[in-house]
Amino acid sequence: MFDPERACAAGYLDHVISAEELQSCALENARNLVKLLDKPSYIATKTRLNAQVLTAVREGAKKYDFIA
Repeated sequence: MFDPERACAAGYLDHVISAEELQSCALENARNLVKLLDKPSYIATKTRLNAQVLTAVREGAKKYDFIA
């Protein structure tokens, strides 16, 4: 078993932070990832992933007369 610092040195972890730093570090990493995101590809992927769910919701809504 590795302690956090040794796990980081061995390559199992990218870095070690305190519990107090967790939220701010996670938000900073998320902001950095968004900057790298190819927006058209992201939109296309989300559309493909959600297509079946959206179709099922629309069909259910039509079945129960929620939409025309």
